[in-house]
Amino acid sequence: MNKNGIYEIADGVYQIRYYFLGAADVYMYLVIGKEKALLIDTGYASTRVKQYVDQVTDLPLIVVNTHGHMDHIGGNRYFAETYLSANDLETAKRHSESTFLKEKNEHIFSIRPALKGLLKDEKYVRELVENEKGQDLNCLDLPETGYFDLGERIVSFFETPGHTQGSICLYDEKTNVLFSADTLCSKGVLLGFEESTGVKEFRDTLIKMASFCKDREICKIYPCHHDFPLTADMIDAYIVLCDQIINKKIEGTNKDTGTCDGLYVSDGKISLIYKRI
Repeated sequence: MNKNGIYEIADGVYQIRYYFLGAADVYMYLVIGKEKALLIDTGYASTRVKQYVDQVTDLPLIVVNTHGHMDHIGGNRYFAETYLSANDLETAKRHSESTFLKEKNEHIFSIRPALKGLLKDEKYVRELVENEKGQDLNCLDLPETGYFDLGERIVSFFETPGHTQGSICLYDEKTNVLFSADTLCSKGVLLGFEESTGVKEFRDTLIKMASFCKDREICKIYPCHHDFPLTADMIDAYIVLCDQIINKKIEGTNKDTGTCDGLYVSDGKISLIYKRI
């Protein structure tokens, strides 16, 4: 059974697990230094992520969003300020508008009508309403240093355009762990948003990620959805899939997941949905 909670996954690294409507998984991460803590993403509004952070630390908190989608910025309302790539600011603003959130949820329910059965449970109705309220954002641009100093612990970040134009991955030097957000997920990567890149640019990102992991001999990659941890060989698998699309060796079929729509391809293990090459 899916269970919300906070779990230590490495030395001073915690994974916050939240299942929207009891099923849709989204993970946030908390990294603890000597002087500060870093929260990676804030989940949905109903995640109320601060309650999990407070269970573990009372250190001054830095909050950073890996990208601007509603399931990663919904809890920004509980913090005075957050960091976000300037390339995703407009996306984040749109995903913070009540009208947009309601329309998005209505579309998901229309594509996946079986989900409507969940709304017979008042708990899920309250959860849905809380996530549709919208919020005012106060986002800071990412620091030019390219890292966050937590005190005897450095967490760096780098741009990984693909899922969105402003997506980032983060790297904890102490545990040699990479946080891939939605740039790398086990069940599929979505490039089917208007704010997504094409397949070629995403492939460039994957090449950069593969080199980064090889140089540092990274063994564990933690995404924001699906299975975890991942290994670096999954990056190579996505590169191969991108090459097949670019070289027209495979052809996508139209698919609307409710979350996004585009051309769907799969190698039987991983998949991509994309709008353009």
